[in-house]
Order: sequence, then C-alpha cells, then structure tokens
Amino acid sequence: MRHDPNCSSRGVDVALLVHESVDRAFALLQHALPDVTLHDWRDFVREQHAATGDRPAHRGILVARDRRGVILGLAIFQHLRDLRHHQVLQVDLCVVLDLLHRQNVAERLIAELEARAEHLACQAVHFALPRGLSGDNSEWMASLLTDRGHIVESRVFCKRIDPAGRT
Repeated sequence: MRHDPNCSSRGVDVALLVHESVDRAFALLQHALPDVTLHDWRDFVREQHAATGDRPAHRGILVARDRRGVILGLAIFQHLRDLRHHQVLQVDLCVVLDLLHRQNVAERLIAELEARAEHLACQAVHFALPRGLSGDNSEWMASLLTDRGHIVESRVFCKRIDPAGRT
C-alpha cells in the first residue's frame, strides 16, 4: 500500500491535524475523554507538533473528515523502536464518533495508519484501545482490527500516580 498523506474514500478524507482545526478536533476528543480540558488538548497538540519537527510522518494526530469538513474521527500515533517488533507505529488513541458510517471512518483511519507504518518500514502497528472511553469504541474497533489481520499480543495496565506522591 502506497502512503498517501490525504487518503480519500467514499467521502472521508484523512490527513494530519492542522493548527486551524485543533479546537474543532477537541469536541470529538472530549466526547471520548471528557476529563481532558481544552488547555490540556492544546498543550498536547503543541508538544506533538514541536516533537515532530521536520519529520511529520513519525508522530502526529490524524483526523477523518466528511466532505463538509466535519471531523468524524481521530488517531494519535508515534513511530517507536520496539524490542520485539523493531520499528512500530504505536497508535495510542483511535476514536470514531460517526454513528451512521463509523466503520467506513474507522477503516479509512486504520488504512492510513497502516500505510504510514509501511512508509516508515515498520514491522508492526500497535493499537491501544483504552477501556472506559465515553461511548466506548473498544469492542467494535477490536472486531474491525481483527478482521483486518491484527491480533491481541499484550495487555496494558495503568496505575495512576498522585502528583503528591501518594498512590
């Protein structure tokens, strides 16, 4: 699959998030992660863009839009070195909220992520599907990933650390 920075299929365009769309993307993100503030989101995006520098394929935020420009999905990714799979594209969050065409939107995002992984000569794509998201995407997204040839290889555990040092 050839990398195309602006995939388009069946009325869904997928491209990197641009500065002008950061606040619009926040509306979709907040539906999935209601505890994230607009300030936190803007800081995160700013850090992503600063860390990317002149290598935008290595880290970023993809957005899927319909023909009217409405953001229907987003994915946060980064290119990492992994001991087991060597070069990987790690997808930390993939959220789709289009109720009528969510499978199409998710397939477009996943196809673009897989194309970026191939472009970067990655040996694997790792998808994290966080549980407990508002409007939980994880079950149907897991089924879609399985249908596309992805397998479960690990589980991620999280222990929140109190900034004051209390656990």
